[in-house]
Amino acid sequence: LIELAIENNINFDFFTYYFGQNNMREIYRRLPQNLSILDAEKQLDELLRAKKFICYGAGVNFATVINQFKELGLRAPDVIWDIQAEKIGHAEGGTQAQHLVYPLCYPDFESLQSEEDTGMVITITNTSINKELLATMQTYGFKNVLPYHRLALALMAKQAKR
Repeated sequence: LIELAIENNINFDFFTYYFGQNNMREIYRRLPQNLSILDAEKQLDELLRAKKFICYGAGVNFATVINQFKELGLRAPDVIWDIQAEKIGHAEGGTQAQHLVYPLCYPDFESLQSEEDTGMVITITNTSINKELLATMQTYGFKNVLPYHRLALALMAKQAKR
């Protein structure tokens, strides 16, 4: 199911209330056989140990991901990057990120060149946007990033282990 969703560009979320506890137990039972899921979890662990931890995307999915981070006892991001940061800062009502009291900044990819120990996760579910972001980051030599589909797999593995 996971592999088909990724191959067919289908968004997915892995919360117990979506899958049910029995399904989560079965996923956990099969985790050792799925290297791509375990690799995603390992990459997330490395990102969470970085000196600076950035989350890219401050929309509705950001709140979902951050709530899952809290539920799993994972480190919160140090800063949120969002392309709409300047507009959002002046908008009435703000964003999910502002409601959750996280620093919100306009993306600064050039700063990643000087930041040796930085990790980033992308909460944007749009695959084409993720590909563009990854290409931009690679242009500046930054590779320590986990796109949303890999982040979802990593969080699912962590949840299944609970």
